[in-house]
Amino acid sequence: MYSQSTPERVVHHRQYVHCDREAAHLRLMQDYFNDNSTYGPTFFRRRFRMQKELFLRIVEAVQGEDTYFQMSHDARGRDSLTPLQKYTTAICQLAIGVSADTFDEYLKVANTTGRLYLKRFCKAVIRAYSGEYLRRPTQADIQRHLQMHEARHIFLRMLGSLDCMHWSPLFSDVLDGMAAPVIYEANQHYYQMGYYLCDDIYSEWRCFVESPPMATNPKESRFKKMQESARKDVKRAFGVLQAQWRIIRSPARGWYVDNLKEIMICCIILHNMIVENEGERAAHWRDDDAGHGTSSSDSSESDRATPICFEEYVQRDAILRDRQIHAHLQRDLIEHIWARFGLLEPD
Repeated sequence: MYSQSTPERVVHHRQYVHCDREAAHLRLMQDYFNDNSTYGPTFFRRRFRMQKELFLRIVEAVQGEDTYFQMSHDARGRDSLTPLQKYTTAICQLAIGVSADTFDEYLKVANTTGRLYLKRFCKAVIRAYSGEYLRRPTQADIQRHLQMHEARHIFLRMLGSLDCMHWSPLFSDVLDGMAAPVIYEANQHYYQMGYYLCDDIYSEWRCFVESPPMATNPKESRFKKMQESARKDVKRAFGVLQAQWRIIRSPARGWYVDNLKEIMICCIILHNMIVENEGERAAHWRDDDAGHGTSSSDSSESDRATPICFEEYVQRDAILRDRQIHAHLQRDLIEHIWARFGLLEPD
Protein backbone atom coordinates (compact mmCIF):
# COMPACT_ATOMS: atom_id res chain seq x y z
CA MET A 1 0.00 0.00 0.00
CA TYR A 2 1.32 3.42 -0.97
CA SER A 3 1.99 5.78 1.90
CA GLN A 4 2.71 9.47 1.71
CA SER A 5 6.01 10.98 2.82
CA THR A 6 6.26 11.69 6.50
CA PRO A 7 6.85 15.26 7.68
CA GLU A 8 10.37 14.24 8.66
CA ARG A 9 11.10 13.15 5.08
CA VAL A 10 9.66 16.42 3.70
CA VAL A 11 11.88 18.49 6.00
CA HIS A 12 14.89 16.41 5.06
CA HIS A 13 14.17 16.93 1.36
CA ARG A 14 13.77 20.69 1.78
CA GLN A 15 17.02 20.91 3.71
CA TYR A 16 18.74 18.98 0.92
CA VAL A 17 17.37 21.36 -1.72
CA HIS A 18 18.53 24.34 0.34
CA CYS A 19 22.07 22.93 0.62
CA ASP A 20 22.02 22.12 -3.08
CA ARG A 21 21.18 25.74 -3.91
CA GLU A 22 24.02 26.97 -1.72
CA ALA A 23 26.42 24.65 -3.52
CA ALA A 24 25.14 25.92 -6.87
CA HIS A 25 25.79 29.52 -5.81
CA LEU A 26 29.31 28.71 -4.65
CA ARG A 27 29.99 26.91 -7.92
CA LEU A 28 28.70 29.88 -9.91
CA MET A 29 30.92 32.27 -7.92
CA GLN A 30 33.98 30.10 -8.44
CA ASP A 31 33.30 29.66 -12.16
CA TYR A 32 32.72 33.32 -13.07
CA PHE A 33 32.77 35.90 -10.28
CA ASN A 34 35.63 35.23 -7.86
CA ASP A 35 38.97 36.96 -8.33
CA ASN A 36 40.59 33.69 -9.35
CA SER A 37 37.55 32.36 -11.22
CA THR A 38 37.75 29.19 -13.27
CA TYR A 39 36.68 30.94 -16.49
CA GLY A 40 38.38 34.18 -17.46
CA PRO A 41 37.12 37.39 -19.11
CA THR A 42 36.95 35.90 -22.62
CA PHE A 43 34.70 33.05 -21.56
CA PHE A 44 32.64 35.37 -19.35
CA ARG A 45 31.91 37.64 -22.31
CA ARG A 46 31.01 34.66 -24.46
CA ARG A 47 28.58 33.29 -21.88
CA PHE A 48 27.06 36.56 -20.63
CA ARG A 49 27.48 38.57 -23.88
CA MET A 50 29.14 41.45 -22.05
CA GLN A 51 32.13 42.24 -19.85
CA LYS A 52 31.93 41.50 -16.15
CA GLU A 53 31.99 45.13 -14.98
CA LEU A 54 29.01 45.98 -17.17
CA PHE A 55 27.12 42.91 -15.99
CA LEU A 56 27.66 43.87 -12.35
CA ARG A 57 26.54 47.44 -13.06
CA ILE A 58 23.30 46.12 -14.54
CA VAL A 59 22.88 43.79 -11.56
CA GLU A 60 23.07 46.72 -9.17
CA ALA A 61 20.57 48.77 -11.17
CA VAL A 62 18.07 45.92 -11.50
CA GLN A 63 18.21 45.25 -7.76
CA GLY A 64 17.21 48.86 -7.20
CA GLU A 65 14.27 48.54 -9.60
CA ASP A 66 12.88 45.22 -8.37
CA THR A 67 13.29 43.95 -4.81
CA TYR A 68 12.48 40.47 -6.10
CA PHE A 69 16.13 40.24 -7.20
CA GLN A 70 17.45 41.09 -3.77
CA MET A 71 18.40 38.44 -1.25
CA SER A 72 15.37 37.14 0.62
CA HIS A 73 14.41 34.45 3.12
CA ASP A 74 11.50 32.08 3.46
CA ALA A 75 9.26 31.67 6.52
CA ARG A 76 11.84 29.42 8.18
CA GLY A 77 14.59 31.99 7.74
CA ARG A 78 16.44 30.09 5.02
CA ASP A 79 18.03 31.91 2.11
CA SER A 80 16.34 31.95 -1.28
CA LEU A 81 18.20 31.70 -4.55
CA THR A 82 20.91 34.34 -4.66
CA PRO A 83 20.63 37.42 -6.93
CA LEU A 84 23.46 36.12 -9.15
CA GLN A 85 21.63 32.83 -9.70
CA LYS A 86 18.55 34.77 -10.76
CA TYR A 87 20.44 37.14 -13.07
CA THR A 88 22.44 34.32 -14.63
CA THR A 89 19.25 32.40 -15.36
CA ALA A 90 17.70 35.42 -17.11
CA ILE A 91 20.81 36.41 -19.09
CA CYS A 92 21.49 32.87 -20.30
CA GLN A 93 17.93 32.54 -21.58
CA LEU A 94 18.40 35.74 -23.57
CA ALA A 95 21.87 34.81 -24.80
CA ILE A 96 21.40 31.14 -25.64
CA GLY A 97 17.68 31.10 -26.43
CA VAL A 98 16.92 27.92 -24.48
CA SER A 99 14.20 27.03 -22.01
CA ALA A 100 14.65 27.93 -18.36
CA ASP A 101 14.87 24.34 -17.13
CA THR A 102 18.16 23.96 -19.04
CA PHE A 103 19.79 25.47 -15.93
CA ASP A 104 18.06 23.16 -13.44
CA GLU A 105 21.14 21.07 -12.71
CA TYR A 106 23.69 23.89 -12.70
CA LEU A 107 21.76 26.73 -11.03
CA LYS A 108 18.96 24.73 -9.35
CA VAL A 109 16.26 26.82 -11.02
CA ALA A 110 13.08 25.18 -12.29
CA ASN A 111 11.41 26.10 -15.58
CA THR A 112 8.52 28.14 -14.19
CA THR A 113 10.79 30.02 -11.81
CA GLY A 114 13.34 30.71 -14.55
CA ARG A 115 10.70 32.14 -16.88
CA LEU A 116 9.54 34.41 -14.06
CA TYR A 117 13.13 35.65 -13.59
CA LEU A 118 13.41 36.46 -17.28
CA LYS A 119 10.15 38.41 -17.39
CA ARG A 120 10.96 40.43 -14.27
CA PHE A 121 14.53 41.02 -15.43
CA CYS A 122 13.33 42.47 -18.76
CA LYS A 123 10.86 44.76 -17.02
CA ALA A 124 13.49 45.98 -14.57
CA VAL A 125 16.05 46.68 -17.32
CA ILE A 126 13.46 48.66 -19.28
CA ARG A 127 12.55 50.75 -16.23
CA ALA A 128 16.17 51.38 -15.33
CA TYR A 129 17.66 52.16 -18.74
CA SER A 130 15.02 52.91 -21.39
CA GLY A 131 15.28 56.66 -20.82
CA GLU A 132 18.99 56.60 -21.67
CA TYR A 133 19.44 53.71 -24.08
CA LEU A 134 16.07 53.57 -25.86
CA ARG A 135 15.02 57.20 -26.05
CA ARG A 136 13.35 58.80 -29.04
CA PRO A 137 15.84 60.10 -31.61
CA THR A 138 16.35 63.84 -31.65
CA GLN A 139 16.41 65.85 -34.86
CA ALA A 140 20.21 65.82 -34.71
CA ASP A 141 20.18 62.01 -34.39
CA ILE A 142 17.92 61.69 -37.41
CA GLN A 143 20.04 64.00 -39.54
CA ARG A 144 23.23 62.15 -38.60
CA HIS A 145 21.55 58.85 -39.41
CA LEU A 146 20.33 60.08 -42.80
CA GLN A 147 23.71 61.53 -43.73
CA MET A 148 25.43 58.29 -42.80
CA HIS A 149 23.12 56.25 -45.04
CA GLU A 150 23.43 58.71 -47.92
CA ALA A 151 27.22 58.70 -47.75
CA ARG A 152 27.45 54.92 -47.54
CA HIS A 153 24.49 53.76 -49.62
CA ILE A 154 23.77 56.74 -51.93
CA PHE A 155 20.03 56.65 -51.20
CA LEU A 156 18.67 60.08 -50.34
CA ARG A 157 17.01 60.32 -46.90
CA MET A 158 16.79 56.55 -46.41
CA LEU A 159 15.86 55.75 -42.80
CA GLY A 160 16.82 52.10 -42.84
CA SER A 161 15.86 48.66 -44.05
CA LEU A 162 12.90 46.47 -43.12
CA ASP A 163 12.59 42.72 -42.78
CA CYS A 164 9.67 40.56 -41.68
CA MET A 165 10.99 40.54 -38.08
CA HIS A 166 10.05 44.10 -37.08
CA TRP A 167 8.25 43.71 -33.72
CA SER A 168 6.66 47.04 -32.92
CA PRO A 169 4.43 49.65 -34.59
CA LEU A 170 6.84 51.43 -36.88
CA PHE A 171 4.76 54.41 -37.93
CA SER A 172 3.00 55.36 -34.70
CA ASP A 173 4.97 58.62 -34.47
CA VAL A 174 4.05 59.51 -38.07
CA LEU A 175 0.34 58.89 -37.48
CA ASP A 176 0.43 60.73 -34.14
CA GLY A 177 2.14 63.75 -35.71
CA MET A 178 5.27 63.29 -33.58
CA ALA A 179 7.77 62.33 -36.31
CA ALA A 180 10.26 64.95 -37.46
CA PRO A 181 9.88 65.90 -41.15
CA VAL A 182 12.43 64.58 -43.63
CA ILE A 183 12.60 66.95 -46.60
CA TYR A 184 14.65 66.17 -49.71
CA GLU A 185 14.70 66.45 -53.49
CA ALA A 186 15.02 63.53 -55.90
CA ASN A 187 14.92 63.96 -59.67
CA GLN A 188 13.67 67.55 -59.25
CA HIS A 189 10.72 66.49 -57.09
CA TYR A 190 10.36 67.32 -53.39
CA TYR A 191 9.34 64.85 -50.68
CA GLN A 192 8.61 65.36 -46.98
CA MET A 193 8.86 61.87 -45.54
CA GLY A 194 11.76 59.44 -45.16
CA TYR A 195 11.48 55.87 -46.38
CA TYR A 196 12.68 52.34 -45.72
CA LEU A 197 14.17 49.89 -48.18
CA CYS A 198 12.27 46.60 -48.33
CA ASP A 199 11.39 43.67 -50.57
CA ASP A 200 8.18 43.16 -52.51
CA ILE A 201 6.18 41.55 -49.67
CA TYR A 202 5.34 45.00 -48.27
CA SER A 203 2.41 47.20 -49.28
CA GLU A 204 2.93 49.95 -51.83
CA TRP A 205 3.11 52.79 -49.32
CA ARG A 206 5.01 56.02 -49.78
CA CYS A 207 7.39 55.06 -46.96
CA PHE A 208 8.53 51.81 -48.63
CA VAL A 209 10.93 51.50 -51.55
CA GLU A 210 11.46 48.04 -53.02
CA SER A 211 13.54 46.98 -55.99
CA PRO A 212 11.78 45.98 -59.23
CA PRO A 213 11.18 42.20 -59.19
CA MET A 214 12.28 42.00 -62.83
CA ALA A 215 14.64 44.69 -64.13
CA THR A 216 13.61 45.59 -67.68
CA ASN A 217 16.28 48.18 -68.51
CA PRO A 218 19.78 49.24 -67.40
CA LYS A 219 18.40 51.91 -65.03
CA GLU A 220 16.25 49.43 -63.14
CA SER A 221 19.09 46.90 -63.14
CA ARG A 222 21.45 49.47 -61.60
CA PHE A 223 18.83 50.48 -59.01
CA LYS A 224 18.08 46.85 -58.13
CA LYS A 225 21.75 46.05 -57.45
CA MET A 226 22.28 49.10 -55.25
CA GLN A 227 18.99 48.73 -53.38
CA GLU A 228 19.63 45.10 -52.52
CA SER A 229 23.24 45.85 -51.57
CA ALA A 230 22.13 48.65 -49.22
CA ARG A 231 19.45 46.45 -47.62
CA LYS A 232 21.96 43.71 -46.92
CA ASP A 233 24.40 46.17 -45.37
CA VAL A 234 21.81 47.85 -43.15
CA LYS A 235 20.36 44.53 -41.95
CA ARG A 236 23.73 43.50 -40.55
CA ALA A 237 22.99 45.61 -37.47
CA PHE A 238 20.00 43.43 -36.66
CA GLY A 239 22.10 40.38 -37.45
CA VAL A 240 24.56 41.40 -34.73
CA LEU A 241 21.65 41.75 -32.29
CA GLN A 242 20.41 38.26 -33.20
CA ALA A 243 23.89 36.79 -32.81
CA GLN A 244 24.25 38.30 -29.33
CA TRP A 245 20.78 37.38 -28.09
CA ARG A 246 19.71 34.11 -29.68
CA ILE A 247 16.28 34.26 -28.06
CA ILE A 248 15.33 36.76 -30.79
CA ARG A 249 15.86 34.26 -33.60
CA SER A 250 14.43 31.30 -31.71
CA PRO A 251 10.78 30.18 -31.99
CA ALA A 252 8.56 32.41 -29.86
CA ARG A 253 6.24 29.66 -28.65
CA GLY A 254 5.16 29.90 -25.06
CA TRP A 255 5.40 33.68 -24.71
CA TYR A 256 2.63 36.25 -24.79
CA VAL A 257 2.90 39.20 -27.17
CA ASP A 258 3.60 41.63 -24.32
CA ASN A 259 6.43 39.39 -23.11
CA LEU A 260 7.93 39.27 -26.62
CA LYS A 261 7.87 43.04 -26.83
CA GLU A 262 9.62 43.39 -23.47
CA ILE A 263 12.22 40.77 -24.44
CA MET A 264 13.02 42.60 -27.67
CA ILE A 265 13.25 46.01 -25.98
CA CYS A 266 15.46 44.57 -23.24
CA CYS A 267 17.81 43.01 -25.81
CA ILE A 268 18.07 46.31 -27.70
CA ILE A 269 18.85 48.22 -24.49
CA LEU A 270 21.51 45.69 -23.50
CA HIS A 271 22.98 45.83 -27.01
CA ASN A 272 23.22 49.62 -26.86
CA MET A 273 24.91 49.42 -23.48
CA ILE A 274 27.43 46.89 -24.82
CA VAL A 275 28.15 49.12 -27.83
CA GLU A 276 28.81 52.04 -25.50
CA ASN A 277 31.02 49.87 -23.29
CA GLU A 278 33.01 48.09 -26.02
CA GLY A 279 32.80 50.35 -29.08
CA GLU A 280 33.55 48.74 -32.45
CA ARG A 281 34.28 45.39 -30.83
CA ALA A 282 30.57 44.91 -30.17
CA ALA A 283 29.81 45.10 -33.91
CA HIS A 284 31.94 42.03 -34.58
CA TRP A 285 30.20 39.54 -32.36
CA ARG A 286 31.05 35.90 -33.03
CA ASP A 287 28.23 33.53 -32.20
CA ASP A 288 30.13 30.48 -31.00
CA ASP A 289 26.92 28.88 -29.69
CA ALA A 290 25.27 28.66 -33.04
CA GLY A 291 27.11 55.99 -30.09
CA HIS A 292 26.63 56.94 -26.60
CA GLY A 293 23.30 57.20 -24.80
CA THR A 294 21.75 60.53 -23.99
CA SER A 295 19.23 61.48 -21.37
CA SER A 296 15.60 61.48 -22.44
CA SER A 297 15.46 65.14 -21.47
CA ASP A 298 17.40 65.89 -24.68
CA SER A 299 14.54 64.71 -26.87
CA SER A 300 13.26 67.00 -29.59
CA GLU A 301 10.19 69.15 -29.48
CA SER A 302 8.38 66.61 -31.64
CA ASP A 303 8.43 64.20 -28.67
CA ARG A 304 6.16 66.56 -26.77
CA ALA A 305 3.64 67.13 -29.54
CA THR A 306 0.05 67.61 -28.41
CA PRO A 307 -2.48 64.87 -29.15
CA ILE A 308 -4.16 65.09 -32.56
CA CYS A 309 -7.80 64.65 -33.41
CA PHE A 310 -9.14 61.59 -35.18
CA GLU A 311 -9.57 63.42 -38.50
CA GLU A 312 -5.88 64.36 -38.59
CA TYR A 313 -4.93 60.80 -37.76
CA VAL A 314 -7.00 59.45 -40.66
CA GLN A 315 -5.53 62.07 -43.01
CA ARG A 316 -1.96 61.10 -42.08
CA ASP A 317 -2.82 57.44 -42.52
CA ALA A 318 -4.12 58.13 -46.04
CA ILE A 319 -0.93 60.06 -46.90
CA LEU A 320 1.21 57.23 -45.55
CA ARG A 321 -0.60 54.69 -47.76
CA ASP A 322 -0.46 56.81 -50.93
CA ARG A 323 0.42 54.33 -53.71
CA GLN A 324 0.84 57.04 -56.33
CA ILE A 325 3.59 58.80 -54.36
CA HIS A 326 5.12 55.38 -53.73
CA ALA A 327 5.44 54.80 -57.48
CA HIS A 328 6.73 58.35 -58.10
CA LEU A 329 9.39 58.03 -55.39
CA GLN A 330 10.69 54.75 -56.79
CA ARG A 331 10.98 56.22 -60.30
CA ASP A 332 12.70 59.36 -59.01
CA LEU A 333 15.23 57.34 -57.01
CA ILE A 334 15.96 55.17 -60.06
CA GLU A 335 16.64 58.33 -62.10
CA HIS A 336 18.70 59.89 -59.29
CA ILE A 337 20.97 56.86 -58.96
CA TRP A 338 21.32 56.48 -62.74
CA ALA A 339 22.25 60.14 -63.10
CA ARG A 340 25.05 59.74 -60.55
CA PHE A 341 26.43 56.33 -61.44
CA GLY A 342 25.13 55.21 -64.82
CA LEU A 343 26.75 51.97 -65.93
CA LEU A 344 29.49 51.98 -63.29
CA GLU A 345 29.68 48.80 -61.25
CA PRO A 346 28.63 49.24 -57.58
CA ASP A 347 31.38 49.06 -54.96
